[in-house]
Amino acid sequence: MKRWCDFFPGNEIFPAETSVAGLYRHHGEIPTDEVPGIKIFFAIHGPVKDGHSFVGAAIQRGATVVVGEHFTELPHQIRGLKVSDSSIAWANAQRCWYGFPDQSLRIFGVTGTAGKTTTTHAIRHLLGERCGCMSTVEIAWAGHVEQADQTTPDAQLIFSHLRRMANEGCDSVALEVSSHGLMQHRVFGLPFECAVFTNFSRDHLDFHGDMDAYFDAKLRLFDGRNGEVPRCAVINGDDLRGQQLITLLHGQKYVTVGKSDPCDWQLLRCEQTELGMIVHFSHAGKIHSFRTALRGAFNAINLLQALAAAAHDCPERLQEFLERISTFVPVRGRLQRLTLADGGKIFVDFAHSPGALEQTLMTLRQHQTGTLWTLFGCGGDRDRGKRPQMAKIAETHSDFVIVTDDNPRSEAPGTITDEIVQGFCKKNYRIIHDRREAISFAIKSLRTHRGALVIAGKGHEERQIFSDHSVPFSDVEVAAKCLAETNPIGVVI
Repeated sequence: MKRWCDFFPGNEIFPAETSVAGLYRHHGEIPTDEVPGIKIFFAIHGPVKDGHSFVGAAIQRGATVVVGEHFTELPHQIRGLKVSDSSIAWANAQRCWYGFPDQSLRIFGVTGTAGKTTTTHAIRHLLGERCGCMSTVEIAWAGHVEQADQTTPDAQLIFSHLRRMANEGCDSVALEVSSHGLMQHRVFGLPFECAVFTNFSRDHLDFHGDMDAYFDAKLRLFDGRNGEVPRCAVINGDDLRGQQLITLLHGQKYVTVGKSDPCDWQLLRCEQTELGMIVHFSHAGKIHSFRTALRGAFNAINLLQALAAAAHDCPERLQEFLERISTFVPVRGRLQRLTLADGGKIFVDFAHSPGALEQTLMTLRQHQTGTLWTLFGCGGDRDRGKRPQMAKIAETHSDFVIVTDDNPRSEAPGTITDEIVQGFCKKNYRIIHDRREAISFAIKSLRTHRGALVIAGKGHEERQIFSDHSVPFSDVEVAAKCLAETNPIGVVI
């Protein structure tokens, strides 16, 4: 049983040895039965609701302590502890509750606009079976895999999973770190062995407001506002914001990855092959190469960033890591390829920001013969300004575009598509709201134009979200079913 002094040493509103029965941030989770010890409710400002509005409900359910940033008068039997930031207090408390699991783990954090998931999974692949992983796609370690609900989950879930990983033999963890997670202190206090900055482009402005605020959120992983500065940073040296980040570091060790000279890990060229590509790069004065099933220079950069992170304190293992990286397979929903018997190709990709969509389409346009069709939509209740931008990018790099529904959420699908099509200059597009129907139409059309189709936006996701419900929906599964109906020899690669 944890004690009051474990969480708040020196605070005397309770005797130091008072038992703590549980920590809660949602009042409905507080058990109403009598249990030994005090129940602590953390009133946290959320993106939609303010936990301070539920203090009364938490007390009714049995909370005996309220941790918050401000209080009205509390009942005389209830103790209040005022803090400057409830979400930091929550993260610190969870870290303590689960016994500081990070102290026996090397934590690798990956942030940026695009490439986080691939880089995170590649780090785990390089470090081997004793490395766990928390990403947009899954939470996994040896013998355990579960689907992830968020890119960076709440601190309670993070520290509980870290505890399980440590208990079950992990010695390291690769963790995808979102800007939302940093702003809401979900990873606060984690001592990062290495932090990776993949790249930076427009996304999530519905949450951050502008690009400077969005970048500042990413910066938190590197500048000490997350608790400790990482022991090492791996930074995209081609990215303008990456270059800005370097100027804001204060004596920390860092390495750069990119195409430009003098990046420490410099991409020289990518040789495209039928099964992927051969990546040639220079590092520490030597030329190296490796094969990969991934495609595109942006993925080569992702893999080089993973190599730089894994090898930052053990350069003697580089050859071992090069052999391992060659066996890394694409992450589910990241340029995942399906192929028709007649040579047509379908790529399912998570690209849902202007920069990511442009990278994907430019890569395929460069290496594909025949026509290129793009199918995409934009999520509801998210950054509206990127909608016409994505249309312009899709039109520029595609022969034909199908605009469909992504996750409309509370917005009317027609409103979203109206804003998307404002970015088109030509008439080489068609609107098909029903995503299943849109995918079916595009795949049937492949038999005529015999080129490639990109299904963008949802990638690995397995549900489609509407205003009052969600339904099972996987782009990969729907595409595979349509392939089976129109071309029984189509196979997933």
